[in-house]
Amino acid sequence: MLLTDATIADYYCKGIETALLAPEQARAWADSVIANTDTPLYAFIEISLSQGVPEIISVLREFPGERDQSNIGRWLLAKLQQVDVQSTTDLAAAVRKAMLVCRHCGLSEQIYYEFDGIDDSIYLARHGQYGTVDECRVDFLACLQRHAQPFPVSREAQPIIPPD
Repeated sequence: MLLTDATIADYYCKGIETALLAPEQARAWADSVIANTDTPLYAFIEISLSQGVPEIISVLREFPGERDQSNIGRWLLAKLQQVDVQSTTDLAAAVRKAMLVCRHCGLSEQIYYEFDGIDDSIYLARHGQYGTVDECRVDFLACLQRHAQPFPVSREAQPIIPPD
Protein backbone atom coordinates (compact mmCIF):
# COMPACT_ATOMS: atom_id res chain seq x y z
CA MET A 1 0.00 0.00 0.00
CA LEU A 2 1.26 3.42 -0.94
CA LEU A 3 0.21 6.13 1.53
CA THR A 4 0.74 9.38 -0.32
CA ASP A 5 -0.80 12.79 0.15
CA ALA A 6 -2.91 12.11 -2.96
CA THR A 7 -4.22 8.89 -1.38
CA ILE A 8 -5.10 10.81 1.78
CA ALA A 9 -6.82 13.47 -0.34
CA ASP A 10 -8.92 10.70 -1.95
CA TYR A 11 -9.79 9.38 1.52
CA TYR A 12 -11.09 12.80 2.54
CA CYS A 13 -12.89 13.24 -0.79
CA LYS A 14 -14.71 9.88 -0.55
CA GLY A 15 -15.38 10.49 3.13
CA ILE A 16 -17.00 13.85 2.44
CA GLU A 17 -18.96 12.44 -0.50
CA THR A 18 -20.39 9.68 1.74
CA ALA A 19 -20.93 12.10 4.67
CA LEU A 20 -18.65 10.08 6.96
CA LEU A 21 -16.14 12.91 7.10
CA ALA A 22 -16.69 16.64 7.26
CA PRO A 23 -14.96 19.24 5.07
CA GLU A 24 -13.44 20.66 8.27
CA GLN A 25 -11.47 17.44 8.68
CA ALA A 26 -9.86 17.81 5.26
CA ARG A 27 -9.09 21.45 6.02
CA ALA A 28 -7.55 20.47 9.38
CA TRP A 29 -5.32 17.96 7.56
CA ALA A 30 -4.25 20.59 5.02
CA ASP A 31 -3.65 23.17 7.76
CA SER A 32 -1.52 20.64 9.66
CA VAL A 33 0.61 19.94 6.59
CA ILE A 34 0.96 23.67 5.87
CA ALA A 35 2.03 24.36 9.46
CA ASN A 36 4.60 21.54 9.45
CA THR A 37 6.08 22.00 5.97
CA ASP A 38 8.45 24.70 4.76
CA THR A 39 7.07 24.74 1.21
CA PRO A 40 3.73 22.92 1.03
CA LEU A 41 2.13 22.09 -2.28
CA TYR A 42 -0.29 24.75 -3.45
CA ALA A 43 -3.01 22.07 -3.36
CA PHE A 44 -2.88 22.13 0.46
CA ILE A 45 -3.49 25.87 0.42
CA GLU A 46 -6.44 25.36 -1.96
CA ILE A 47 -7.93 22.76 0.41
CA SER A 48 -7.42 25.03 3.39
CA LEU A 49 -9.11 27.97 1.67
CA SER A 50 -11.92 26.05 -0.02
CA GLN A 51 -15.47 27.12 0.70
CA GLY A 52 -18.36 24.67 0.55
CA VAL A 53 -18.58 20.99 -0.19
CA PRO A 54 -18.48 21.16 -4.02
CA GLU A 55 -15.30 23.25 -4.00
CA ILE A 56 -13.41 21.09 -1.51
CA ILE A 57 -14.41 17.90 -3.33
CA SER A 58 -13.16 19.39 -6.59
CA VAL A 59 -9.85 20.41 -5.04
CA LEU A 60 -9.39 17.01 -3.39
CA ARG A 61 -10.12 15.16 -6.65
CA GLU A 62 -7.52 17.27 -8.49
CA PHE A 63 -4.82 16.75 -5.84
CA PRO A 64 -1.60 15.88 -7.68
CA GLY A 65 0.32 12.69 -7.13
CA GLU A 66 0.19 8.92 -7.14
CA ARG A 67 -2.82 7.29 -5.52
CA ASP A 68 -3.58 3.92 -3.97
CA GLN A 69 -7.31 3.62 -3.45
CA SER A 70 -7.26 -0.02 -2.32
CA ASN A 71 -7.99 0.70 1.36
CA ILE A 72 -10.06 3.88 1.27
CA GLY A 73 -13.37 2.03 1.61
CA ARG A 74 -12.05 -0.03 4.50
CA TRP A 75 -10.81 3.13 6.25
CA LEU A 76 -14.26 4.67 5.88
CA LEU A 77 -15.96 1.53 7.19
CA ALA A 78 -13.79 1.95 10.30
CA LYS A 79 -15.52 5.31 10.84
CA LEU A 80 -18.80 3.40 11.15
CA GLN A 81 -17.36 1.46 14.08
CA GLN A 82 -17.53 4.74 16.02
CA VAL A 83 -21.24 5.30 15.29
CA ASP A 84 -23.82 4.62 18.01
CA VAL A 85 -26.08 1.87 16.66
CA GLN A 86 -28.15 1.20 19.77
CA SER A 87 -31.41 2.40 18.22
CA THR A 88 -32.95 0.50 15.34
CA THR A 89 -33.07 3.67 13.25
CA ASP A 90 -29.37 4.41 13.80
CA LEU A 91 -28.45 0.80 13.05
CA ALA A 92 -30.42 0.81 9.80
CA ALA A 93 -28.83 4.14 8.76
CA ALA A 94 -25.32 2.84 9.54
CA VAL A 95 -25.91 -0.34 7.52
CA ARG A 96 -27.13 1.71 4.54
CA LYS A 97 -24.09 3.98 4.92
CA ALA A 98 -21.83 0.90 4.83
CA MET A 99 -23.55 -0.20 1.62
CA LEU A 100 -22.96 3.28 0.15
CA VAL A 101 -19.27 3.11 1.09
CA CYS A 102 -18.98 -0.30 -0.58
CA ARG A 103 -20.43 0.99 -3.84
CA HIS A 104 -18.75 4.40 -3.82
CA CYS A 105 -15.29 3.10 -2.95
CA GLY A 106 -15.30 -0.01 -5.12
CA LEU A 107 -15.28 -2.62 -2.37
CA SER A 108 -16.17 -6.14 -3.47
CA GLU A 109 -19.70 -7.24 -4.25
CA GLN A 110 -19.35 -9.87 -1.52
CA ILE A 111 -18.80 -7.20 1.14
CA TYR A 112 -21.68 -5.11 -0.23
CA TYR A 113 -24.05 -8.08 -0.11
CA GLU A 114 -23.05 -8.93 3.45
CA PHE A 115 -24.27 -5.48 4.49
CA ASP A 116 -27.29 -5.77 2.18
CA GLY A 117 -28.26 -9.04 3.89
CA ILE A 118 -28.08 -7.31 7.27
CA ASP A 119 -30.26 -4.51 5.89
CA ASP A 120 -32.83 -7.10 4.79
CA SER A 121 -32.64 -8.78 8.21
CA ILE A 122 -33.32 -5.47 9.96
CA TYR A 123 -36.45 -5.02 7.85
CA LEU A 124 -37.65 -8.53 8.73
CA ALA A 125 -36.82 -8.09 12.43
CA ARG A 126 -38.62 -4.72 12.58
CA HIS A 127 -41.76 -6.36 11.25
CA GLY A 128 -41.55 -9.42 13.50
CA GLN A 129 -41.00 -11.76 10.57
CA TYR A 130 -37.58 -13.21 11.38
CA GLY A 131 -34.82 -12.64 13.91
CA THR A 132 -34.23 -9.70 16.20
CA VAL A 133 -32.72 -6.27 15.82
CA ASP A 134 -30.11 -7.24 18.44
CA GLU A 135 -28.98 -10.12 16.22
CA CYS A 136 -28.72 -7.68 13.31
CA ARG A 137 -26.63 -5.31 15.44
CA VAL A 138 -24.24 -8.14 16.36
CA ASP A 139 -24.00 -9.17 12.69
CA PHE A 140 -23.31 -5.58 11.60
CA LEU A 141 -20.56 -5.05 14.15
CA ALA A 142 -19.00 -8.42 13.23
CA CYS A 143 -19.12 -7.50 9.53
CA LEU A 144 -17.40 -4.19 10.27
CA GLN A 145 -14.80 -6.03 12.33
CA ARG A 146 -14.03 -8.29 9.35
CA HIS A 147 -13.87 -5.56 6.70
CA ALA A 148 -12.93 -2.25 8.34
CA GLN A 149 -9.36 -1.08 8.71
CA PRO A 150 -8.34 1.96 10.75
CA PHE A 151 -6.77 4.88 8.95
CA PRO A 152 -2.99 5.05 9.53
CA VAL A 153 -3.12 7.68 12.30
CA SER A 154 0.44 8.89 11.86
CA ARG A 155 -0.47 10.72 8.62
CA GLU A 156 -3.98 12.00 9.49
CA ALA A 157 -4.76 15.27 11.23
CA GLN A 158 -6.53 14.85 14.55
CA PRO A 159 -9.84 13.27 13.64
CA ILE A 160 -13.00 15.28 14.11
CA ILE A 161 -16.07 13.09 14.45
CA PRO A 162 -18.74 14.73 12.28
CA PRO A 163 -22.22 15.06 13.77
CA ASP A 164 -24.82 12.68 12.37
